[in-house]
Amino acid sequence: MRCRLALSLFVLFISSIAQAEDTTSALINQALDKPQKLTINGLLPQAMEHIQQQSGVPMKADPAVWDLLPWGRDTNIHATIDNQTLRQALEAITQKLGLQFDVKSEALVLEPIPALRRLARRSTAQELACLEVLSKQPFPTSGTLTLKAMLDAVDKQLKAANPDYAVDPPAVDSALMSATVNIARNSTLLDALETMVKQTTATWYPWGKTVAILGKQDQIKRQLNRTITVRYNGTELSQVLSDLSQKSGVPFDIEAGAIQQLSPEARAINLMLEDYSIHDALEAIRGTTGLDFMIREGGVYLWNQAAGPARRERVLITMPVQGTDMVVLITESQVPSDLREYITQKTQKQFDNIRQMMKEEGFHPAATQPVPTTRPVVKKDEDL
Repeated sequence: MRCRLALSLFVLFISSIAQAEDTTSALINQALDKPQKLTINGLLPQAMEHIQQQSGVPMKADPAVWDLLPWGRDTNIHATIDNQTLRQALEAITQKLGLQFDVKSEALVLEPIPALRRLARRSTAQELACLEVLSKQPFPTSGTLTLKAMLDAVDKQLKAANPDYAVDPPAVDSALMSATVNIARNSTLLDALETMVKQTTATWYPWGKTVAILGKQDQIKRQLNRTITVRYNGTELSQVLSDLSQKSGVPFDIEAGAIQQLSPEARAINLMLEDYSIHDALEAIRGTTGLDFMIREGGVYLWNQAAGPARRERVLITMPVQGTDMVVLITESQVPSDLREYITQKTQKQFDNIRQMMKEEGFHPAATQPVPTTRPVVKKDEDL
């Protein structure tokens, strides 16, 4: 009886929290649709506080906002809101900054639009202006188009709006450019490009005066090459991976149970990075925990090859499934012996080529030279 009562109270408590969150979201949406009269003149953080005080709408910013805007927290906002709803005003303000807003359970949150996240560095005023043009210009048609036809239409419309901007198509790839996209009616150029991201293996980001188009895996690699300076002192592995995912803007898909099957010592990460890439951080984590990773179109996939009582087979080949985000993992035992021999021979040849490059560049292995201080260093607890 007591157990039932406790369970009932717990369910009631959880239900009350959910209802409170729904109520908060509803109140924020109501406030967004009320006409406001505001004058905003100051830095973005102070502008957010001013809007919150005048409208009662709590506001927050995704940490990535400050890393991606050209001026970070020193971004100036000048706006007069008169006989407009707060929603309309915020849409106009965020559109100029490559941002968007989302009503969460407790606050309205400013976030970078996906294309700005994919830039993987601090943007320029020119790139924000390009995003604004793309978000305002209508796509000239609707329906099903090849990717090439769609990009040609975006390029033509973009140049008509501003001759300084152009689409930089990917390297010649007939399979990619012949893929089809279904553009909805009343789409903007920005909408059309994001439809491309959803329906094909291509993606994009602003780059100077151009709209750069590339494959999703290449884009993931770009984002993982972003350099960071950070220190983790005995930090839980799951928290470290969450932080690296947030800093790179890349989703991390972790195999169920992969982290839990590691020893407590392996899950406590001591890692110091000084202006080093996120990819190198993942390499360091792989070297100390045995948690392996691979890059695929949807992000980074992590798994524990040593999980379970017996060591798992190593993955010898990763095979992308064309037109999807799926990647088939082919283990060593699944590969015919003649192919394994061929792969081994090719691998050895690549190693020989790299050794020749090392020789030509006068590079000496780490055993014969000091380790640079900027490399990721994993230290024991007593050294920290």
